[in-house]
Amino acid sequence: MRCSLRHVAHVCRERRRLPSIRMRRVDHQSSGARLSHSPDARFHGADDVASLKSLRSVAHNLCAQLGSTLNYWKDDYALNHFARAVRAAGGQVRVDLLAGTSLPVLPDSGRNLVMQLSSILPALLQKEGFAPDMLVAGMVSYNFQTSRPDHAGCPAYDCVVQLEAEGGRTYVVELSEKNIG
Repeated sequence: MRCSLRHVAHVCRERRRLPSIRMRRVDHQSSGARLSHSPDARFHGADDVASLKSLRSVAHNLCAQLGSTLNYWKDDYALNHFARAVRAAGGQVRVDLLAGTSLPVLPDSGRNLVMQLSSILPALLQKEGFAPDMLVAGMVSYNFQTSRPDHAGCPAYDCVVQLEAEGGRTYVVELSEKNIG
């Protein structure tokens, strides 16, 4: 089957839309926070587009690798082990990606997954063309206390990835189990 150029252009435009991922860039150097990307906003400048797209990819892939069905430990998926550890510690956790620590401190299986998240960040940054040390802060917050029910062996969760680059730019990506995969 042959596709027209109009059809190909339409498909390419549709694939670029990611309405379920919300991304914000907060500029701490200005007097107030600016919204650089939301479903209603547009990017300003080619440099911002590349940075936002690349860091959005890093943030999304960080969460996707933890939630992947290829990430299987002992008797269950890594995400299920992580959800049990986090729920036992209160349902919410904040992971410092640069230090490899979490608050609250998780038991062994949860601590191993925190280290896994921390260890894959440099490779994801390099894959997108960034130096591994370009971040001054990196945090991931998981909330397994959502109003959505768990389904098909996958826990319901909300995830917020916050990456702060040199120069004070902070990028925030909000994800859930619905847009990982």
